[in-house]
Amino acid sequence: MMCLPTPALSIRRRSAVRSFRIALTAATLSVAGILTTGCTNQTEAPKPKERFTKLPDAVNLPDFMEGTIYEKTELINTQPYNVSSYGLVGQLRGTGDSTASNVVRQYMVKEIARRGFGDALLPGFEKITPGDVLSNPNYAIVRVDAFIPPGARRDDFIDAQVTCLAGNKTTSLGNGTLFETDLKEGGADVDNPSGAVNTFVRVKGPVVVNTAYALQNPGDLSPQARASLRQGTIMFNARVIKDRPLMLQLRQPQSTMSRSIEALVDYRFQNDEVAKAQNEGIVDLYVPHSFRGDWAHFAEVVRHMYVRNDADFNIRKSRQLAEAATLPGARLEDISYCFEGIGSHALPALRPLLNHPDQAVAYYAARAAAFIRDDTGAAEQRLIQMARASGHPFQITAIRTLGALPKSHSLNSMLRELLVSPEAQVRIEAYLILARNNDSAIMSTPVAPLRTPNNQKFLLDRVPCDAPPLIYVTRTGKPRIALMGRIPDLDLPVPFTTMDNRLTLATRQRGRVTIFFRDPMRPAPVAVESQQDLDMVIARLGGMGAEDETLNFSYSEVAAILQTLADTSRLTARKSNGELIRTAFLMQEPQRVRDDLQNAGLIASGGLPGETPQFGPPAEVGPGVSVPGTDPNKGGGTTSPGGSTGTVGSTGTGSNGTSGTNAGSSTGVKPVGPPQPLTTGGTPQVGARDPGPQPVPAPQQPAAPAAGQSNAPKF
Repeated sequence: MMCLPTPALSIRRRSAVRSFRIALTAATLSVAGILTTGCTNQTEAPKPKERFTKLPDAVNLPDFMEGTIYEKTELINTQPYNVSSYGLVGQLRGTGDSTASNVVRQYMVKEIARRGFGDALLPGFEKITPGDVLSNPNYAIVRVDAFIPPGARRDDFIDAQVTCLAGNKTTSLGNGTLFETDLKEGGADVDNPSGAVNTFVRVKGPVVVNTAYALQNPGDLSPQARASLRQGTIMFNARVIKDRPLMLQLRQPQSTMSRSIEALVDYRFQNDEVAKAQNEGIVDLYVPHSFRGDWAHFAEVVRHMYVRNDADFNIRKSRQLAEAATLPGARLEDISYCFEGIGSHALPALRPLLNHPDQAVAYYAARAAAFIRDDTGAAEQRLIQMARASGHPFQITAIRTLGALPKSHSLNSMLRELLVSPEAQVRIEAYLILARNNDSAIMSTPVAPLRTPNNQKFLLDRVPCDAPPLIYVTRTGKPRIALMGRIPDLDLPVPFTTMDNRLTLATRQRGRVTIFFRDPMRPAPVAVESQQDLDMVIARLGGMGAEDETLNFSYSEVAAILQTLADTSRLTARKSNGELIRTAFLMQEPQRVRDDLQNAGLIASGGLPGETPQFGPPAEVGPGVSVPGTDPNKGGGTTSPGGSTGTVGSTGTGSNGTSGTNAGSSTGVKPVGPPQPLTTGGTPQVGARDPGPQPVPAPQQPAAPAAGQSNAPKF
């Protein structure tokens, strides 16, 4: 029999079920509340930190430059990069001293031993200990600095500077030679000279000191003049070990734009190694070797390229640029760079401008067309016309533009005509280009001592032509002494003496000169016979000649001897009618002075020698003369008629012969406002003596950039 639940039991069971359901519902709501509360209190995941700060928009941008790389990027890493170390100068004539701090001296002992001194396996060095070297007055410990220019490429050669240590008793670095020295970032750290590891520059070679005092006894000079002999330059023998790229920083970081710029630049220069996009914010630029170190010219071409790059756009934009160039106040330099950035599509629009009545328009059009490689030759012909025209406002810059083009027989032939120009500056500019191009018009002889033929001191260049005699001596780049025009003879009716009467030049018989020198480092005087021709005398002074009768004057001393001979009218040449004419002597302007005068520096530089290395490399300036600088953050370009858009530097010529763009005087020298540079315009004065450099304090490391800045020198 089935038992049925009683009504009371059923009621109790239903009540229990309801209670369970209520409890379950409450528990569910409680858990849901906890979960909801937990989700509400959770913090949001942090956003990824941006690696690059957005840069402000470009200012003062003309309409024709909209859509260019200039508009979308900022050029950085454009300051010279200082590397340094301590080194050893030898072959001094008893004027050296190696007093230094204990740390620096211990470092130099190790370096000298590493070079082989005291090594029993090296004949001739086994008995010469580092201590012997450092106690010998023919040696001196020095600080060595080099300033690697922006965009430098591996195996480029640059100048380096050597400076005596503070408190060191060295009186002159003249006639000295620097032993091979590795330069590093912060290498000349007085507290830890061994701390730096990576080598950026390797340098060695003869020290070139101020020629104004090279022949004088340091004890007879003023304190300022004595200080100038305690510093010098290693000319064009500091080899760069690593590439140093320029950098474009995108104003609005974006990976697609960074890669687009890389592709655009590589296509323009037909080289996959020119541009490298690091990331969304930085594009590295490697200066093509065809620019011969003119990083500023290369950078401006890149920055003035348009992001859009199809044929229809390029042709249309070129026509717009040609119209803009003829407007009053046109920014001709920017327009010229835009034409160059476009490339061959711009040539049809450029050609009508070559003969524009405005000389500035014609020059900038010819420059752009020449760099684009106008195959008709019209641009080169227009530039050579300007170069021949005495008084043309772009005469010198036209020559330098021609010099920046790839060398060719036809170009060299045109430049040879300028060697007989009545203007000395025109002759010199033509010579520098032809010498760099190894043209047959320049007969070069490496001058080196007979016993050490690999120790080349300088190049002796003979440039024979029907022009007045001119001696030109370089102070940056390769050391060269050029004899231009008619080769002069020594006119010595009475003996010529210098160097406290230790050096004498005298004519003993017709056509022959005797050079007599009492070298303090030799037991007996040296007498050398030479032909009367000046080129033969220079070679003998530099050490060439018979093995048993050799001299060993340094480049500085030879240049100083020539300058003194010219100043005293001892160098003469004959015209075709028999008339005697004096020989002019010109010394190359220090690099930064030339750049300031011409507003066309390859390196944006500022301040005086020895200041913090974010500025330009030290250059010689005269006593009491201030040299105006250029703020590297603001650019140092030329100002074409109507101005320029903050270019980092025009295509002005430095020692490497790159092109220039200033619209200065007929000699390419533009007067600069106070404080006055060494010269104020025109051709340098014949025979003018260089008053010498200011004392140079040791360069310091640059201060760290402020937060958000990215223009500190770097590799």
